[in-house]
Amino acid sequence: MKKVVLNPISKNIKYYSSKNFFDEARAKNITCYFHSRNAGGLPLLMHTHEFYELNIITNGSGVHFINQSHINVNTGDVFVIKPGSTHGYNEINDLEIFHILINKLFFDKLGDTLERMDGYIALFEIEPRLRNSKISNAFLKLNKVQFQSISNSINDLLSYVDDDIYSNNAKSSIVFQMICNFCKYYHDSLHSSTHKKQVQAYTPVIIQVLEYMERNLAQKLTIDKIAETFYISKSTLIRNFTNTMGEPPINYLIKLRIKKATTLLENTNKTITTIALECGFYDASHFEHYFYKYNNISPSNYRTNIIHGQK
Repeated sequence: MKKVVLNPISKNIKYYSSKNFFDEARAKNITCYFHSRNAGGLPLLMHTHEFYELNIITNGSGVHFINQSHINVNTGDVFVIKPGSTHGYNEINDLEIFHILINKLFFDKLGDTLERMDGYIALFEIEPRLRNSKISNAFLKLNKVQFQSISNSINDLLSYVDDDIYSNNAKSSIVFQMICNFCKYYHDSLHSSTHKKQVQAYTPVIIQVLEYMERNLAQKLTIDKIAETFYISKSTLIRNFTNTMGEPPINYLIKLRIKKATTLLENTNKTITTIALECGFYDASHFEHYFYKYNNISPSNYRTNIIHGQK
C-alpha cells in the first residue's frame, strides 16, 4: 500500500481565531461552508483553531490528517474537531467537505442541555480522544437515511443568506438539531452489530464505559459495578479498557476526577470538601492525596496560585 505523507508545506500550521468567524452582537455563533477542489481548494493544509468544528464528508473520498494520525474518509463520515486539534485534508476522489464552525458561546449556552443526551460526551469528547490513540475508525458514519436527513439540514442552513441576528439565531437552531441527531445516531451505532464489525470488537463497549464514567463521576464507582452494568466480566473490562486507553480503568477514572476537580478549583468558590464529594472522592483527605500525587501541589495551594496568577 502506498504510504501517505503530509505535504511539507503543511508544516507551516495556520491558526484561526474565533473573532475572525463569529460576532456576538449579531448572535453569529455558526459559520458554515463547503470545501472542495472548486470551493476553497484542496488539499486543505494543516491548521488549528480555538473553536469547535463539525466536518461532514458530503461527497467523494480523501485522507483526513489529524494531529499525528491520518484516516481515510468517505461520503457520510462525520468528524468532531476539538479546539486546538491540528488537522487537514488531501483529496483522493472528488472530496467535498461541509464545515460547521461553532463558537464556544454556543456550548456555554447549550452545553448543559447537550450533555444530558446519550451520545454527546461519547461523540464530542471521547471519540476525538480515541482518534489520537489506537482507535482511528470509531467516528460517526451516517447511513443513507441519516445522510439524507443531514443533507436536508445543510440545505436549510445554506438557505439563510443574510448575516443578521434573525438568520444567525435560526442557523444556531438548525445546528443544535443536527447535533442532537448526531448524538442519537452515534449512541445507536454503539449498540449496533454493524458498528462493532467496523471497529475492534470491544471498542463500542469501552466508549460506553467512558461515557458512563464521565456522567457518574460523583458516584462511588467501582470496576465491579461498571463491569456489572455492561454485562462483562471484570477481567474482560480491565483487559480491553487497558488495550484501548493504554491504562487500567481505575487510573483513568481517577484522572477524570482530578480533571473535573481542577476545573472546579479554577472556576468556583466551592470548598475543598464539596469539590471532593462532587468528583467522587470519599472525603477531602482522599481528594487531596490524589490531587497532590498527580499535580505535586495541594488543592488549596493550587487554588491560591490561580488567584494570584501563578498558574
